[in-house]
Amino acid sequence: RPQVPVSSPSWPAPSSSRVTCNRRQISDACKPQVDQEKVKSSKWVSVGGDDGNDETEPNLEVQEILESKAAPVLSKSGYFTVPPLRDLRTMSEERLSQVQGFEVHREGFGSIVWEESVDLRHVNLDEIVQIDRNYVSVYEARPDSSSASNSGAPAVGTGLNCPAVVTLVNVKPKQQRAMGEPTQEEREKFTRKIEKATRRCGAKLLGYSAPKGEWRMWVPNWTGATD
Repeated sequence: RPQVPVSSPSWPAPSSSRVTCNRRQISDACKPQVDQEKVKSSKWVSVGGDDGNDETEPNLEVQEILESKAAPVLSKSGYFTVPPLRDLRTMSEERLSQVQGFEVHREGFGSIVWEESVDLRHVNLDEIVQIDRNYVSVYEARPDSSSASNSGAPAVGTGLNCPAVVTLVNVKPKQQRAMGEPTQEEREKFTRKIEKATRRCGAKLLGYSAPKGEWRMWVPNWTGATD
């Protein structure tokens, strides 16, 4: 039987075993399997092996995924938000424009809980929100600041100018803080003072607990308008 020579197929030369990735475009095969919503403020780490064997563990350098430029700003000590800032920083502008269940807290002082969805795009919470002892403000103009954030509040129903529940803690008569428990008469007098202060600021009193020193009120908006 005649022998028919069989030629070997011509294969392209293998590429280098070292894997490199373009900084703008990384194949899915190179990416770690992680939740994209949780890594936008973090950095990819090198996955190269300790033994320097690039064939089995390619060394990847990936650019840091930028945080949303529209994310709110909050750096004041003792303050925190719900949802957390780290989650807000990963949201798109569309999601930031309608954030449900937004809250700002200051440890040991109190909190503001908005009832409706709020627009947090480009909001500087450091300048807009203030929670102090027996005091809370949103969009209050400060004469010592030239920031645009203090030049006036947005229209009612936009930004943070929406209905909210305010809770202030450690609101107690001076006698209780300095000399122990106040008398029943002092408590009643202070409760009336709380009620008067609530009405004066255009809010509705939800309750005051003298033993806890917790003052809760409902605020229709932050520009003095009432329903």
